[in-house]
Amino acid sequence: MKWPSIGFRGRLLLGAVLPALMIASLLITVFLGRYQADLERSFRDHSQTIARQIGPAAEYALFSGSYETLRMLAEGTRQGDASIVSVSVLDRHGKTLAQSGPAPQQEVLLGSALQVKSGLHLTTVAAPIRQTAMPLDASASAWEGYAESSAPGVVGYVVIEVSRAELIARQSEIVEITLMILLGGFMLATWLSLKIAAGVTRPIARINEVVAKIGRGDLDARVHHDSAGVLAPLEAGINSMAEKIAAAQRDLQQRIDAATNDLRQQKEAAEAMARIDVLTGLANRRAFDEAAQHEIQRAVRYGTALSLVMVDLDFFKTINDRFGHHVGDQVLVDFARILAASVRGVDLAGRWGGEEFIILMPGAELDEAMQAAERMRLAVAAAPTKVDGVSCGYTASFGVAAFTTQAPTLDALLGRADRALYRAKDQGRNRVEVG
Repeated sequence: MKWPSIGFRGRLLLGAVLPALMIASLLITVFLGRYQADLERSFRDHSQTIARQIGPAAEYALFSGSYETLRMLAEGTRQGDASIVSVSVLDRHGKTLAQSGPAPQQEVLLGSALQVKSGLHLTTVAAPIRQTAMPLDASASAWEGYAESSAPGVVGYVVIEVSRAELIARQSEIVEITLMILLGGFMLATWLSLKIAAGVTRPIARINEVVAKIGRGDLDARVHHDSAGVLAPLEAGINSMAEKIAAAQRDLQQRIDAATNDLRQQKEAAEAMARIDVLTGLANRRAFDEAAQHEIQRAVRYGTALSLVMVDLDFFKTINDRFGHHVGDQVLVDFARILAASVRGVDLAGRWGGEEFIILMPGAELDEAMQAAERMRLAVAAAPTKVDGVSCGYTASFGVAAFTTQAPTLDALLGRADRALYRAKDQGRNRVEVG
């Protein structure tokens, strides 16, 4: 079959426009693919980080049967991120214990490893809740449940569904911008090609060389203006197109950087939340351990003073049994507020577990720590918790210990403070003892 003749001008048009269009399309396709893959990966990482950081916060409430705490945790997580559609906490058999938002729309396999399932509109993440330590006051049924768990160390699951609407919107926006740039470049190249005359093979070769460099990613390549004929507008047009493509790439890169930075900040915030006790807002055990190890190393190196205070709420189980877990939770919150208001700026107050709290006091001698503990004891006794018109008074026992180079370990310091705490309880509670 013989193709109709389109003339030199038509062939020149095709020769100039098609390669440029193909190269630009290829560049944009590759760039879009990488950009959308980065967005998808960042979105999945963000969703997985949220699911992972809920697990440690839900572990104790799951063991203690505090379903209201689980519900509040689920609700707080969903309200804290507008993209989260639903949050569910399941027991090890997959039974729903607490839920915020609609029931999950996608089924996902529950197991010892984190599972992710992405649909058209939703991404579902199922993260196992692993037992890090069995509470000392755990019931026999809790121990049996741990032994019978279908996955070793797994006591439940967190299932979240995250809307992909924002991700899809970002991807669509980038596609629209890219198509506009591509269309503009195509129109510009077409207009310039129509102005080219016959017999200009050398300038065309030079132009093709520049286009090839652009296709290889060298967006700084430009056509040198050494002709005053009809090719001058084409040379200027090629340079203009290259500048626009480079500008478009810079703009797209800035958008990627902004999106990546936003997701990074969200990830850092989620990681920070994983170091904070959700109920009280104090440092959790992991964060306290890291800070204490650092302060012990500094005390050994520079010979500075370091004291530690362990606190246990008196008859806390009785408070839960008499007034309910919601009052018990409020007691913990109020008590944590008193501790935070009583310590110095350099001190670190944390929740050790259950109704036990701990305070690290860098630079404080033993007598200073004792005085601080006594002030806290008096403040606690004078500030009953009030919930729904019910006043619940409570007290606390304190064990104080100072760091010594004879036993320069955190375990030794904790052991002496713990023994002092139990001595305070044995001697009637609501008192301060030294270890």
